[in-house]
Amino acid sequence: MSALADNPSNSAKPKVTLHLPIIYGSLSTPLPDPSPNSYSTHTWTLYVRSPCPLPLIKSVTFHLHPSFPNPVRTVTSPRLLPKSGCTAFSCTSQGWGEFIALVKLTYTDPSHPATVLKHNIKLYPGSNTGPVGLSSSPPSDPWPSHTVHEFYDEVVFTDVSPEVYESVMCSGPAGGGASSSSSSSSSLPPASP
Repeated sequence: MSALADNPSNSAKPKVTLHLPIIYGSLSTPLPDPSPNSYSTHTWTLYVRSPCPLPLIKSVTFHLHPSFPNPVRTVTSPRLLPKSGCTAFSCTSQGWGEFIALVKLTYTDPSHPATVLKHNIKLYPGSNTGPVGLSSSPPSDPWPSHTVHEFYDEVVFTDVSPEVYESVMCSGPAGGGASSSSSSSSSLPPASP
């Protein structure tokens, strides 16, 4: 018998990998009657959302262009996105130009490093320069005056702590699932390799 099998603490703690799918992006809408006292032409919302519950995300910090009041905004709980019915970590503002924002995801598991994303806030349909993003209003868009620019990604958590594993299992399926190197009674589908 190997030393690993002889040690009960090794067999009681399976190595678990969690995949959290995220969608990050922006939604912009032209202002119907821009104020003559303001340069703003659009309202926009920058967001991070997931098709799964988000118990692994502790906060999202949005780093906007320095010309904005409060250019660093931290959100600690998801809220309803306007006109979408989706829940997301988000911030909303008004402006007149497109810019690149930094988005920092901090996790409930302190051993997992933060994820920093860059996102170009798009205000105008057809101004997409990214290779993967969606820009603006396809003919079937229920809000033809909106410009949506979003991306899909996955955050992978390896060797998560027992506390994080339990919190995810109690909140329902998170991410693409959990996988384990030993058998466990996970209700989540196996993670893709």
